[in-house]
Amino acid sequence: MQLGVICGMEAEARALGSLRGDPRVSVGISAARPDRATEMAEEMAGSGVAALVSWGIAGGLDPALPSGSLIVPDTVIDSDGAHLPLAGLRPLDRTRESAIAGSDRIVTTPEDKSVLHRATGAVAVDMESHRIARVAQAAGIPCLAIRAVSDTAARSLPPGTASALDARGRPRVFHVILGLARAPYRLGALLSAKRDLDTALATLSTLGVELLLEVVDALEATR
Repeated sequence: MQLGVICGMEAEARALGSLRGDPRVSVGISAARPDRATEMAEEMAGSGVAALVSWGIAGGLDPALPSGSLIVPDTVIDSDGAHLPLAGLRPLDRTRESAIAGSDRIVTTPEDKSVLHRATGAVAVDMESHRIARVAQAAGIPCLAIRAVSDTAARSLPPGTASALDARGRPRVFHVILGLARAPYRLGALLSAKRDLDTALATLSTLGVELLLEVVDALEATR
């Protein structure tokens, strides 16, 4: 009985550690393309996975959350305002009464984050959870989000972030270098974003993997 795990970046998949090669886990990388996250979730649901997991980093919306905060919300709110459940996997009982917002575009500025936070009450935002939760709901299987805050509510992401990944979810290094050559003053922002990302990935590779392993073991016990 497999668990379907979908993330946006290769770095997030690497944070799974040994779970990435575990036969009980199927991993998909959407390359930060919401439509691809939907396709992957549908493929996994069609193959008979027991549950779907949205895994990776998130942008902070709640000003109280520092980089590296682990979020296991019970709801995702999509761009239409629909509330989709993110729970139902036991014995994992660490979901909190909180929401994450789903967005089909990257939210890069503190101003946009503040607007989204006020409109939804969500504590963070990502580009996959809402798409995965929709598929899970249609398939009648549980869905869970395990996310770590990377950029905080007060942090801006560097220009070009939305196009910084290739089709396999890996950094487009030449694209980044070219952007710095054109605007070297952005180096500080880029380094800050990298530090935030590393902090979030460290949380995923420790606390996040601990929770995900608990889910995998619980599913195996029900076989």
